[in-house]
Amino acid sequence: MKMELGGKILVLQAHFDDAVLMAGGTLAGHEGKKIVYSACGNDHPSLSKDDQIEYLTEHHRFLQAIDAQHENSLIEGKTNRLESIPLIAHTVEIERKIREHKPSIIITHMPDMNHDHIRMFNAVQVATRSHDKNWFVPIVLLAEQPCTVHSFSAKEFYPTVFIPINIEKKIKLYKRYKTQVRGHRDTETIIALAKLRGSQCNSPTGYAEAFVPLRITL
Repeated sequence: MKMELGGKILVLQAHFDDAVLMAGGTLAGHEGKKIVYSACGNDHPSLSKDDQIEYLTEHHRFLQAIDAQHENSLIEGKTNRLESIPLIAHTVEIERKIREHKPSIIITHMPDMNHDHIRMFNAVQVATRSHDKNWFVPIVLLAEQPCTVHSFSAKEFYPTVFIPINIEKKIKLYKRYKTQVRGHRDTETIIALAKLRGSQCNSPTGYAEAFVPLRITL
């Protein structure tokens, strides 16, 4: 089945570079409106204040390149410490964003070894439940990134949704995050993962991003 991802996409990410790692190619190729919501705080345990300023600058360049609107959590916690905030607080915040933007598609984390990714998955799972007071999002997709493959969740990540991408565009977007291009998620790893996913779906570009559907309503 070929699924056309039209309409408005809301990306719910834990950290500023997650959107490009999870779905940079998909976002770059999407012609509809894109909103990127981040739950992370500005207090990072391994980045200096100067690095954090540069990181935020890189993030804004990424958003400009994909023509996306960015919103940050009003209840943000320390990066890599989102679990220190009650789950209900993040859930209510995400529910509010969903009602405000009324997206057709949500993209968020497949839970993996990162605590912040797990927190976002848990909050989104509750916030997107069928409920008479909530906006019903017909498509909710869980995305992968290199840390997904490195963790226990690789055993559970059986993608059935594949979106062909332009890999050169994704790598160009990723390289905007100069402070975050690191060995465990280098460009060769990202290319190899996209090549594997492209081969699984006979992508015309040879590359793809893959997702596990939390929900698809046709």
